Amino acid sequence: MPRVLIASLVRSGASSWRPQALFAFVDSLVKTLLTCIAEPPSDAHDQAVAQGKFRYDRFLKSVGAAMAGDSKAAMVELLNHSNKG
Repeated sequence: MPRVLIASLVRSGASSWRPQALFAFVDSLVKTLLTCIAEPPSDAHDQAVAQGKFRYDRFLKSVGAAMAGDSKAAMVELLNHSNKG
């Protein structure tokens, strides 16, 4: 699936998107995926939540490491804005 998504973004001219628009797109995509994923059984819920938080932290660190220049500034601005609201 990631290859299909990347190909779609390339075809749509995602390289010319403003960083905020791309972030909003990816944020919406992630929220949609997380909404559609089935909940774990109740006896494994706490462990699944802990693993999910760990994976999400690792994902955010990976995103941050991949960012440079204006993209990083845009992410900082968006995070600051979301923390205020």
